[in-house]
Amino acid sequence: MRTTTRELLIQVSACLSLLCGVSEGEPVAGPFRVILDHVERCPAELLDEPFSLTIKSMRDRRDLDMFHLTVNASWISNFTDDLIGQLRFSSWSARGGWKENANVMNFKRLCTSLRTYVPQLWNTIRQYTPQPDCPLSPGSLYIPTMVADFSVKQVPAYFYGKWRIDIRALKPQSRRCIACGRMFAATVPLTSGKG
Repeated sequence: MRTTTRELLIQVSACLSLLCGVSEGEPVAGPFRVILDHVERCPAELLDEPFSLTIKSMRDRRDLDMFHLTVNASWISNFTDDLIGQLRFSSWSARGGWKENANVMNFKRLCTSLRTYVPQLWNTIRQYTPQPDCPLSPGSLYIPTMVADFSVKQVPAYFYGKWRIDIRALKPQSRRCIACGRMFAATVPLTSGKG
């Protein structure tokens, strides 16, 4: 007998509920909202080259999905389109501690991926750098005000919980990490009609 996608999702949710200690009736996944806690530079042991990053964030008073960010970064390598962009998700366990690499996403062409998937971020970066496009030369970037929309419309449902996301730029052959930012956020049930 063939298992449908819906049946498989129910089985996975039931197993996660048992493993994570979620009581019956509490949903483990569904429509969600992302709540940003903070963003920081990754620990030095994750970086193979000097990279500095400071981000200050403030949530919008009217729109719960919007955040106002101030970004200050500096790096020593060229940011070219052959770099690999990587999102490494770690989830907070119900027993305490981070479950590393709960989900890892790789994007083969960093600049093209930024242009395609987060065009608002890409256009903001371009406004504050001397080069209008890739490659970005070694140097620094200061963005005094950037609005970030954390409403995720492309993914209709996701697991609820606390997340630590390492956003990395890697050299393709050596996999050396030349830039890394760490975002802490939570996915919570979507309660309003927005989204």
